[in-house]
Amino acid sequence: SAMLWTATTGILASALLYHCWHLPEVYRLDRIAISEQNWKGSVSRRMEYMSGMKNESLVLFPNPKDGTWKQRQLPYTAWDFFPPAYGCPFEMERVGSFGDGGKWICGISQYAAFKERPIVVYSFGVDEDSSFEAELVDRTSAHVYAFDYSVDNMGPEITNGSKVNVKFSKIGLGGSDETVDGNRFMTLPSIMSELGHDYVDILKMDVEGAEFDALDVLMETYNGSSLPFGQLMIEFHLWAAPQNIRDLVAWWERLESFGLRPVAQESNPLGVILGPGYPCCYEYVLINTRDNKSILQL
Repeated sequence: SAMLWTATTGILASALLYHCWHLPEVYRLDRIAISEQNWKGSVSRRMEYMSGMKNESLVLFPNPKDGTWKQRQLPYTAWDFFPPAYGCPFEMERVGSFGDGGKWICGISQYAAFKERPIVVYSFGVDEDSSFEAELVDRTSAHVYAFDYSVDNMGPEITNGSKVNVKFSKIGLGGSDETVDGNRFMTLPSIMSELGHDYVDILKMDVEGAEFDALDVLMETYNGSSLPFGQLMIEFHLWAAPQNIRDLVAWWERLESFGLRPVAQESNPLGVILGPGYPCCYEYVLINTRDNKSILQL
C-alpha cells in the first residue's frame, strides 16, 4: 500500500542518512578502495586490447578515407583508452559558466569547509572567461594565481570584491623558460619557485597543446616523489600529443605512475565544429592519490 511504501522508504532514507553522517570515513575509504580496483580493471582492459593491435592501426582517430577504420579490431578513438574509471570520493560539481569556461571539480565542499589556510589555485589559460576562478573565490578561501600570455587581464567575472584574492600574470605555461615573439613563457616549477609556493591545491590548465611539454617538465622535476598539486583540471589538445596510440598510452601511464587518477571526462564538441573537424580536445579531472597534503585526504 501507499502507507507501507512511504514507511519503508522513510526507514531506508533514515538509515542512509545515519550511514552518511555516522560512518563517513568508512564509506569514503570503501569508495577509494573500490575506485582503485575499478581503475586497475580499466588499465587491464587497455593493455589487453593493445596487445592485439597491429602496427598499422595505431592512429588516434579513424579515417574512413585511408582505410584505417577497417584495420581496427573495433571502432574507437584515442579517448576510449582513458575512461574516468576512478570515482571522486566526494561530490562532483561543475563550477563556472556553461560551455568552455566551466570546469568539473572533485569535492568543492571540502575546499569550502577548509579554513586552516588559504587554498592555492593556479589557473593557466583564462582567455576572456573567468567564471571558474570567480566562483572558486566566492565559495572558498582560494587565492587564485592566473596566467595567460594572450590576454591583458582577467575576464569581467572578476569583480572589485574578488580582485583582492586574484593575481593575474601575462605569462604562458611551457616546457622551458623563454621569450617567444615578445611573449614570456615559464615552466610550472619556475613559476612556483618565483611565487614561493611548494604546493598547489587546484591546478587548471587550458593551454592549447602546451600541456604535454609542461607536464613532461613537471614529471621530470618531481621524478621519484609526489607531484605538488591536489587535483588537475585540464583540457588535452591531441594535435600536440604523441601521434599514435602506443606513444600516447605510454605518456598517459607516466601520469598514472605518479598516482594521478581520472575522475571526470568531458568532450569539447567545439573542437569538432570550430576546429580541425575531429574530437581533438577533451576535458579531464585527475586527482592525486599520492598527495599527503590534499584537502581531499585521499
